[in-house]
Amino acid sequence: MGIVRFRSARWTAAVLLAVGTAGSAAFGPEFIKSVIPPVGQTWWFLGLSMLAIAITGVALWQRRKAVDLDTVGIVVVAVDPEDEPRGQALYAHARRYSQRAFVAPVAPFMERLPIERAAAAAQVDNLGDRVNELIGFAEELAPSASRLNLVLVMRNAAAFRLGMKLGKQHRKPVVAHHSGAGSAFAASRLTDFEGSALDGLTSSSVTVDGGSEDRACLLLNLQGHGDATLDLAKRSCAALGVGSIVEIRFNRDRLPSNQTTFESVVQHTLTAWRNHRPSTVAGGSIIIIDGPAVIALVLGTQFGTHPDGPWTPYEFDKVTASYSAFAP
Repeated sequence: MGIVRFRSARWTAAVLLAVGTAGSAAFGPEFIKSVIPPVGQTWWFLGLSMLAIAITGVALWQRRKAVDLDTVGIVVVAVDPEDEPRGQALYAHARRYSQRAFVAPVAPFMERLPIERAAAAAQVDNLGDRVNELIGFAEELAPSASRLNLVLVMRNAAAFRLGMKLGKQHRKPVVAHHSGAGSAFAASRLTDFEGSALDGLTSSSVTVDGGSEDRACLLLNLQGHGDATLDLAKRSCAALGVGSIVEIRFNRDRLPSNQTTFESVVQHTLTAWRNHRPSTVAGGSIIIIDGPAVIALVLGTQFGTHPDGPWTPYEFDKVTASYSAFAP
């Protein structure tokens, strides 16, 4: 496991530093004497001194690496049975990225979600419990780690539910990483966002005829689909008795792939919901995310303990051509 490798590297650095320091102290004075005429027969002191200095240098480099790159990476993948080959390819990509990006890549989680949604939701809840346990374990085992990292591959509704389970009460900063077929990068922290105004990102409130005033939908329309996504959400909300939609729309084809952009979307969404939500949502709220899974995860951590009442993620159902609950 990566955490074991991480601890071993730190132990090796400590041993090398101790040996190198002791050697330098023992043979250093003789090294100085050896370079002051007459040289005498002290060549072996010179050799041992140089070896001790070399060991000390390696130890310092090893320790600096452990401190500067002291990060733990946890890969969390949930594969849909309808698209297993693609899921396996994304899983392999996420593993390679984790091994390349982190000093301590942890043995990854790879789940195959059931087709039935209620069973899939229960499995995601179980996955969230195990990831939280591993985060706590990593916090204990790597106390000097600058942050913990989650590399996420799963569909949006599952990611939101996982975020609700993870919460935001971790002792160390946790950064969620996007991992897709074309790119992988640190996408957003779970707390303490540093977003800014993002050109092309807007928010608005839409009334749904015939819906209940105490039920609302938060719609993230981030893939450039515009009115097509909004119209589909309005039809689904009308059938569900939801009275209003708070829409977050990105009016371009694709979000830029960087952490500032993703955190800006999260911060904008939280502010827009606070400003546009109905005065009461006693009937519960639903969320539809047409966008990156990392944003779904982070919003799940924020809304999981929100006082607005229960949140239910909805996703597109190919059979009914509408949005339906991930876990009814």
